[in-house]
Amino acid sequence: MITSRANSARTLDIDESLKEKCKPLLAQRKKILDHYQVTGSKRRTLVKYSNMVLRYEQSLISAHIKYLISKSPDSRLEAISDSSLPVTLKPKIRAPEMGFKNDIEPDFLFPRLGAIGELKSGDPKPSDRTAVTGYALAYEKQEHEPIDIGLILYVSCKNCKTPSFNISSFVISDVDRRGFVENRNNKATFCRDEKPV
Repeated sequence: MITSRANSARTLDIDESLKEKCKPLLAQRKKILDHYQVTGSKRRTLVKYSNMVLRYEQSLISAHIKYLISKSPDSRLEAISDSSLPVTLKPKIRAPEMGFKNDIEPDFLFPRLGAIGELKSGDPKPSDRTAVTGYALAYEKQEHEPIDIGLILYVSCKNCKTPSFNISSFVISDVDRRGFVENRNNKATFCRDEKPV
């Protein structure tokens, strides 16, 4: 949601609001890099490229918000927020009965569209689709709301000044759902068989 002291779209400082919105993301990045003890040139590279993605996304959101305000300058901030950012970032899902030991956090969720997804780097892998399907099943179990679309956003910052994106979208079919359940059951059986007697 857009955070601001403004009481209307006319007095909204978009850039300042977006900077405030980014602070938790930057704190989370630091926490992750510290947790995995990423240091030196590797850390600087990751920070550099993630900053590129963040600045690019900020500019897109800012442009979209300005467009919405130009169409309806007297709009409520809540309406602008819902229209410009109809997405929930890092929703917490608790579904131990689905085989998830801890809470899981898919990268983003579009509740109105019935879509859930992940942000990935590197080359696409079949396991990416399986993971998103698992998130969908867990969300459906927790919220009793259907999720029928999976989204995987692959980002690359190599050899370019702005990040490039490749979006993979798919209908989460019964085949995907059965595949996830079978994969989960196979792993559970393997772990049980590997336990020392």
